[in-house]
Amino acid sequence: MNKDGRDQLEFMLNEISNIKDRIGEMHDDEREKYDNLPEGLQGFAKGEELEDGIEKLDTIYVALEEAQDALEELIG
Repeated sequence: MNKDGRDQLEFMLNEISNIKDRIGEMHDDEREKYDNLPEGLQGFAKGEELEDGIEKLDTIYVALEEAQDALEELIG
């Protein structure tokens, strides 16, 4: 891969890192909201909605980590 290609991949790697950080912050915010719900409400609609969102953010975060790792490997 030539320098231009590596530069483009490094730019994308930086963008993924920024997005991953923002997803992590959102995850933490949603987790805090869930944890602050009274225990009796965590099993109801709002708690389940928060829990579902937290799980989806986890999935996205892991996928971004995998993409980041693959790009780093490709860049060498």
